[in-house]
Amino acid sequence: RWWFIAICLLAAGWLLYGYIHAREKRFHREATLRRESVMSQFATLKSQINPHFLFNSFNTLITIIEENPKIAVEYVEHLSDFYRSILVYREKDLISLSEELEMVRNFDFLLKKRYENNFRLNDRLNGQTGRVMPLALQMLVENAVKHNIISGAKPLTIDIFTENNEYVVVRNNNQRKIKPEPGTHFGLQSLVNRYALMGAPPVIVEETPEFFTVKVPIL
Repeated sequence: RWWFIAICLLAAGWLLYGYIHAREKRFHREATLRRESVMSQFATLKSQINPHFLFNSFNTLITIIEENPKIAVEYVEHLSDFYRSILVYREKDLISLSEELEMVRNFDFLLKKRYENNFRLNDRLNGQTGRVMPLALQMLVENAVKHNIISGAKPLTIDIFTENNEYVVVRNNNQRKIKPEPGTHFGLQSLVNRYALMGAPPVIVEETPEFFTVKVPIL
């Protein structure tokens, strides 16, 4: 019957349209995710290889060499491992929590040599497994150092722990600098966007007078 053929053709056309629309939407989402990933990699590398960061690293190294050459060698090893990790992990979509924490610990070592007892990082993940986006936790630690006062009177404390085995929480005491350093806030916003594009649970950002907290989904 002509009407049956017409209905079949309309249904086939609708299914074809739906398939093409879904495919284009998927391609657009994947392209956006790739762009966000590349921009995040670039922002991370730029922030770590800028002259200010290198100046502080080398200045700290010079001080350590004069005081304790053995510790200076260890400092160079951690600095090398830190940059190597960035180059290895930056092109991956996801890495294990243990890999991300290895990079955070190397970063922590460098920061402790610079700020001594004025900087404290407490890892309370207790062997939590799962995956996160590369440089996610490291970037949050870096942001905390960049935007907060770090001194003997106001030491900066960063806690990393899990919440319901669903989120990795990075929380620091909130003591913003009176004159904030210039920044685009791209790192945190990019992290939020990339998780959203993957269809993952959202990155949660909370700020109170006492704490600044970011919760990153465990995948």
